Amino acid sequence: MDEHGKRICTHIDYFMALAAKTKIPMEIRLVPRARIIANLASGRADATIMFRSESRDPHVSYVSLIRDIKIVALGHKQAPLQRYEDLYRNMSVGVLRQQRVSRRFDKDELLYKMASNNYEILMKMLIGRRVGSIVGNAIALWHVANQLGVKGEIDRPGLTLATKQQWLQFSKKSKHIDKVKTIQQAITELKADGTLDEILTSHVGDGWERVNGR
Repeated sequence: MDEHGKRICTHIDYFMALAAKTKIPMEIRLVPRARIIANLASGRADATIMFRSESRDPHVSYVSLIRDIKIVALGHKQAPLQRYEDLYRNMSVGVLRQQRVSRRFDKDELLYKMASNNYEILMKMLIGRRVGSIVGNAIALWHVANQLGVKGEIDRPGLTLATKQQWLQFSKKSKHIDKVKTIQQAITELKADGTLDEILTSHVGDGWERVNGR
């Protein structure tokens, strides 16, 4: 929420831009992730923007790719990460609690992983040298680095551990499947003219391309 009580987030702005482009009225609701998934399965929600997942394949159609998002390991500028094995030289790796990264990383019992509840704590742990590296969504980590003013203290672009795809997904039970082609064309145009990138920059700050790419 901003200082005026208005809901603000990247996905809300994506949908608002999409509604303006297509002239399709959209009711945007902010709800917990588990409820989004349940509502897509039941048809109570028409669409969402979320990472692609095989578990949702029976319930949704993947309409348009929004962007690829890297899952990266970031080290301190004085101890850059060049390859996966560099993670072992660090005293520990900070991760989000219950975070899934990649099969190799998730099953790697040789890494000492320190779990935290949010990215801000992880970033402070890295800057304070309480962990040797931190792992997470490249764009989210960059946003936190911008907020804390510590961009110059982290190594960029970091070590890519996985890449996840952020898709606009439609419930297969939606009553608005007939609008899919219009929405697909609009997203293609919003990506091509830079609108989606501008929205993201307005929320996370300049330079996210350095850790994630476009």
